[in-house]
Amino acid sequence: MSERKPAPDTPSARTKKPPKTVVRPPKFKPGDCLSIHLPDGRYAAALVLAANHSHAEHGLDLIAVLDFLSPDKPAIDVFRGRKTLDVAWYHYMGFRAVKDRLEIVGEVEILQSDPKDSNVHRRWNGIGEQALSRS
Repeated sequence: MSERKPAPDTPSARTKKPPKTVVRPPKFKPGDCLSIHLPDGRYAAALVLAANHSHAEHGLDLIAVLDFLSPDKPAIDVFRGRKTLDVAWYHYMGFRAVKDRLEIVGEVEILQSDPKDSNVHRRWNGIGEQALSRS
């Protein structure tokens, strides 16, 4: 006995549309100098080394958290000195929670000697904590 196929008008016979792609580009561009306002009121610094656009739904930023912790925002010389504590790819998760604590305070040139990749991936909500652990 053969199985009955649903009529073409029924919902189960219609093809489903693929889900809509949510585009999440990288948040910053290479060379952006970030001031990070930490929960304790002090500031940390981070440098955007690269932006990865290879996957439209998951833009990534390669961020170097710098060896800087101060009650004042970082000056451009901090970014030119590049004393790196940590390098990781940051993706879109957690960005909304920290976006008000991040500020672009300048732009520097990316050097040949700067890291180009990292095996570490992080969420934005912990950015700057590396500077706190050094104090």
